[in-house]
Amino acid sequence: YTLEDYSKMIDHEYVDLFYSSIKGTLDNNSNCEIGYKFKNAKGEEIFLLQKSEAKLNSKKEKKIFGTIQDITKNKEMENELKQKENMIISQSRHAAMGEMMGLIAHQWRQPISVVTMGINNILVDLELDSLNQETLKEELENISEQTQKLSKTIDDFRNFFKSDSKKTTFTLDKITQDVRYILKASLENHSISLICNHKDEISLNTYKHELMQVILNIMNNSKEALVKNDVKDKKIRCSSYKEEDFALISICDNAGGVTQQNINKIFEPYFSSKSELQNVGMGLYISKTIVQNHLGGLIEAYNKKDGLCIDISIPISLK
Repeated sequence: YTLEDYSKMIDHEYVDLFYSSIKGTLDNNSNCEIGYKFKNAKGEEIFLLQKSEAKLNSKKEKKIFGTIQDITKNKEMENELKQKENMIISQSRHAAMGEMMGLIAHQWRQPISVVTMGINNILVDLELDSLNQETLKEELENISEQTQKLSKTIDDFRNFFKSDSKKTTFTLDKITQDVRYILKASLENHSISLICNHKDEISLNTYKHELMQVILNIMNNSKEALVKNDVKDKKIRCSSYKEEDFALISICDNAGGVTQQNINKIFEPYFSSKSELQNVGMGLYISKTIVQNHLGGLIEAYNKKDGLCIDISIPISLK
């Protein structure tokens, strides 16, 4: 094949990559490794891995030498594994639905009480024939405000169960605010303080709801540990800062930490240090899967003086 003939058999999405890799290899005397879709002589679509390098031949002419390997089966296995991971993540969201319904109930209790009280006040004033325009307007405005809160809660929880098909741009502060809103009533119910401190204003371009699920999983795990251990002054601290092209997020609690024997196991599937009745053990495993395989980052856990810390490092802009 000539270079032109060969390039015609490459999937159009990868043609520019193919030519730029050749140019880069020749111009920089470097090694190059690329993968691309290709139609073979039978018309079958396969996936090739090309490794090449620039060398001088016997005539001192710069030439490209290399190998081309069919990695179609590897790619199929990789795609199958990714589909399974996506299914596990999706299932974990649905498994959390019961708990989310409990959180919704907490969030709705106060606005519903205010709406009910407002309606009762209007009915009493009507019964006593003492209703005036100003009072009616105030009560109706209050009812309208509370129903908007109820509607916002529905939107927030519905967004949590969305899966990301595209990367979006958002601030880390907005994500933690959304998680705080979802957990607010549950945290207050257990007298847990959530303290967030973002050193830098970090704008991310990645999968928003995936990151939101990770932060929610970790904070929820801290909440359960604080309640289980009956800590007096319960605290969850969330901090972040920027380092070059990465955002570093740290979530710590004062629930006493994890034994040294278990610290390296908490990201394993089905591992849990909780009681048998609560032994689901998938939240942190799912978080690790999302961070490493979907967000291109790293996650680690360690004990500090009075509790457990989980650190996340992800690219500010996911390629």
